[in-house]
Amino acid sequence: MAQNDNPFSAMLDISKPQTSPSPAAASQDEQVVKSFTNALNSRNDPSTLMEFFAEDIDYVDTSYYNPIVGKEALSKHFYLHAGSSVLSTFGEDYLEVIVIDNIVATGGEDIGAKVSVIYHLTTAGGEDVPDTTAISFYNLQQGKIAQVFDVTEPASPKPGDGGLKLLKTVSNLIGDESIVVKSDGVADNTIYVVEKYSDAWNRR
Repeated sequence: MAQNDNPFSAMLDISKPQTSPSPAAASQDEQVVKSFTNALNSRNDPSTLMEFFAEDIDYVDTSYYNPIVGKEALSKHFYLHAGSSVLSTFGEDYLEVIVIDNIVATGGEDIGAKVSVIYHLTTAGGEDVPDTTAISFYNLQQGKIAQVFDVTEPASPKPGDGGLKLLKTVSNLIGDESIVVKSDGVADNTIYVVEKYSDAWNRR
């Protein structure tokens, strides 16, 4: 999948403002998020990343079940889970970097800012890493990140792809008139089709 043809484009379009914030405010909000991204790419120590966050940061990385709330909890998370997801900081042996594909800022200092980012990973040589397109939503208050929500596309094969393959297999079985089981002289293909369906499901 081309990185500019990704499943999150429509979501980013929805987040675009009906009226744009002032260029200075938008630029400042975007710069905070870009600086955080650059700090991740630079493999900065997690303690230095805390400067980007509000004290009561609500950090939702959908690679995990629960949100991380507060700077102390987020700092521990960054140390303990480095390398487990992109926004949990990179591990020491990771060679990938985050590349921002699109960024949109709305709001401003008075009402709080919202910054939406579509990104993907590349290798140190600049090659795109498959299945790494993601979208993040940042809420900023007074120049600090107060909320983060990050979600990454599922790995290939996509769940939808597997479902389509299964349905194709089943539809072929159902349409096959040779699938007939004789029971006491009576044709009964219903049970056999169900069994074949279950077998196809189990074999993915």
